[in-house]
Amino acid sequence: MAPPTRTALPRFFLWLLPLSFLLQVAAIGLLHQYRVRPGNDHFEFGWEMGRVARSIAEGHGFSSPYDGNTGPTAWEPPIYPYIMAGVFKVFGIYSQLSAWVLLSINSLLATLTTIPILLIARRTFSKRIAVWSAYAWALNPYVWYWSIHWLWDTTFTPLILALIFLIALELQEWRGIPGWILFGALYAIGVLANPTTLLFLPFCGLWIWRQRYQRGLPSLGRVAISSLVFFAVLSPWVIRNYEVFGRFVFLRDDFGLQFRLGNGPYADGMLMPYLQPNLNSIELTRFQRMGELAYAES
Repeated sequence: MAPPTRTALPRFFLWLLPLSFLLQVAAIGLLHQYRVRPGNDHFEFGWEMGRVARSIAEGHGFSSPYDGNTGPTAWEPPIYPYIMAGVFKVFGIYSQLSAWVLLSINSLLATLTTIPILLIARRTFSKRIAVWSAYAWALNPYVWYWSIHWLWDTTFTPLILALIFLIALELQEWRGIPGWILFGALYAIGVLANPTTLLFLPFCGLWIWRQRYQRGLPSLGRVAISSLVFFAVLSPWVIRNYEVFGRFVFLRDDFGLQFRLGNGPYADGMLMPYLQPNLNSIELTRFQRMGELAYAES
């Protein structure tokens, strides 16, 4: 059985989506967002992801999230650094043209997120609310702030999550297998872009199972297929981590640092960024001397 047929897009998307994208690109130019501050050897150009992207573009592989050649890394998930590295290879490392391209890609991803937002709202509320939701996202300056200002996965991950949510809504009554394959693959891509998306998986999966159970539809075999696809897509990154570190590292290895930045003797409930290696020369020296895994566990 085919999935529910509610995917026709309205005609106003023919002008709304291009308008949203062009306004964001224009804002990049008018606000000079492509002029990333060059201080600290362009570290603010993508921060740790930018450093890893530079390492890839220079032929050193997925490594060195801070200054110096500190070896292979799993400090950041792989997808966005590889996107950045591809842009660096073509348009130059830390160049203004690369910033233009990356921010334009972010703007395009933010624009495309309008599509699943409309379909989700139409699926769960009404056509009228769906239309207003599309306008509210596509023409929202706060959305543009993240797309034109941050060289990070801040528009890639929301697009993937919105698509995952849309597919989850359809899976509650989808009888075929392709939707489950797509769900598993998309979720793995989302995790490889930002591992925090894993937090949504158990709630999403249990909700799909409950909805299908109430409709008398089978789920177990389809969940198994989706899970196999999920782990198959993740496996190259996990295998790579094992090969370069000599031990199991699932997705990232910086949990120790992130935990420390919000906890400890001087914690007051706020992030303590001054303990990060890029802002603390003592911590950077420790990172370089100890190595990534030992530093994260110290």
